[in-house]
Amino acid sequence: MGKKLSIFDAGFLLMETRETPMHIGMLQLYGLPDDAQADYMEQVYRRMVEVEGICRPFNQKLHSRVPGRLDASWITDPNFDIDYHVRHSALPRPGRVRELLALVSRLHAQRLDPRRPLWETYLIEGLEGNRFAVYNKMHHSMMDGAGGMNLLQSRMATSPDDHFPPPWSSEWNTRLPHKRKKKRAGAGRVGEIPA
Repeated sequence: MGKKLSIFDAGFLLMETRETPMHIGMLQLYGLPDDAQADYMEQVYRRMVEVEGICRPFNQKLHSRVPGRLDASWITDPNFDIDYHVRHSALPRPGRVRELLALVSRLHAQRLDPRRPLWETYLIEGLEGNRFAVYNKMHHSMMDGAGGMNLLQSRMATSPDDHFPPPWSSEWNTRLPHKRKKKRAGAGRVGEIPA
């Protein structure tokens, strides 16, 4: 069996309703390179989905013997489908920030499917000013806001010359040193990633 959810994290699942989804979201804007080819966005999308494997916590889904109980655990999803979790979209013209925010608002309003790992990423092209966006959403039981932001930021390039795999790629299992911080009494869950 996988890692059991804490009471705190299970609470987010129990509190969730259709009107009050318990996921967090992050919207990032990027500029296209000056020398971008016509198929640049398709190449970015292919790089996002063509990975050898998926690392934790992105490959973990919830399992509970009795739905709605506090005994849920994180287990590896044997039927993981990257095409479900990473999606490619385009804004309607004229591609203003207004259209981007309307799209992200609709995406954010939809609850995550509890039968799958609780995250989705959208590559959104067609933003005015030669830009594109990436919208990520994760369930709060999977990762808190600060932890999600720290994880994603730690897996982003800081230079156009850097070539990092997507945050969910299992390549990160060999890229990052395995460091385990000792849990201190009373330590918060900021930055905690399910093991």
